[in-house]
Amino acid sequence: MREIGEGGLTPNLGGAQATGTIMFSDIVGFTAMSERLKPSEVVERLNRYFTSMLEAIFGWEGTVDKFGGDAVLAVWGAPVPNEEHAPMATAAALEMQARLFELNCALEEAGETRIGMAVGLNSGKFVAGNIGGQYRIEWTVIGDTVNLAQRVESQGFSQCCLVSETTHADFANDAGCYAFQPVHVKNRAEPVTIYSVRTLRNPRGVTAAIPVRLLWKDQDAEAMIYKVHTKGTTRLSVKVAGTPPVGCEVTVVCDLPERPGALTAKGTVAGSAPLLLSHAGRSVDVDLTAADDELQRLFNARGAAEAALPLHEIER
Repeated sequence: MREIGEGGLTPNLGGAQATGTIMFSDIVGFTAMSERLKPSEVVERLNRYFTSMLEAIFGWEGTVDKFGGDAVLAVWGAPVPNEEHAPMATAAALEMQARLFELNCALEEAGETRIGMAVGLNSGKFVAGNIGGQYRIEWTVIGDTVNLAQRVESQGFSQCCLVSETTHADFANDAGCYAFQPVHVKNRAEPVTIYSVRTLRNPRGVTAAIPVRLLWKDQDAEAMIYKVHTKGTTRLSVKVAGTPPVGCEVTVVCDLPERPGALTAKGTVAGSAPLLLSHAGRSVDVDLTAADDELQRLFNARGAAEAALPLHEIER
């Protein structure tokens, strides 16, 4: 809208080739959730969900093309060119998962069912422009790059950020991720290599979406590591569905779908602040004192490891 107002874009029919990254996201199990809720409750749930997701997309300079039921189609690199489209889109996807964790804390406090979300990205060339007719036009993106982004997302599972090989290639040395065995997707003769990104180094630091459990004293709670600070002592910024006190020692337990088996780290809570959406949860900073090598690899965003399971064996 700003570009249109400033004369940078003209809303006429027609399109042009662009290069960028396409994101699809959807709610895992949306049909089953809709059957349990009244229509008004579904709309209210979606509005809360979309509000939080859009804050992440816009915060990383993305453009929302459209909503389709529970799905979001977002674009980086069009209508405004952006050379950093792949890392910015991926960072947005990681932040979306972290934001959803906080929203789920609030939903559970209200006695409501939590939401799961899958996200898929693909980078390349596509056509972006206005299509329609005399009485209605719509800006959108079309092409094989867009189609493959949707196919990547369709392989996804809760709390994941899946990217294609072309997206991953843009930041391969700055991401902590897992490479899956190539999979066949609809309308593709050749199998596609997909990566699950858990951490990404970018100008804002290391953005993360690592689901964990946080243990302290005789308590434990679900948590999400959403940022890693690697200058000096490694510090984890963690959203947690609980209130570990400042100064207490904590154990971080990580059991990822793409790498089953508990990984552990230990640290001390150095700071705490309320979550915006949750009354009972906290955002805590944990100064790391020890960690398994595999967690250290993720925290330092050091390349790709092989996923222990193929995508079709991971429950959506």
